[in-house]
Amino acid sequence: MEKTFSQIITPYFLSLIVATGVGLIMGLEREFRKSSFAGIRTFPLVSILGCILTFLSQATTTWLLAGALVGFMA
Repeated sequence: MEKTFSQIITPYFLSLIVATGVGLIMGLEREFRKSSFAGIRTFPLVSILGCILTFLSQATTTWLLAGALVGFMA
């Protein structure tokens, strides 16, 4: 029994891939500009964290997302 692509790539995994890709593109652009402290490593990590926290807050409570946002800003 062969699995199709849509069975292998779940929506959650696809969202993580897209978030990582967007974070990499933004980090690469900032790396070329050399205008800030965040670059190619920071932006993908922050985007993955945001994606995971969004999934967790949908499954549990939205206070988790608010608490993580406050913690990140601190």
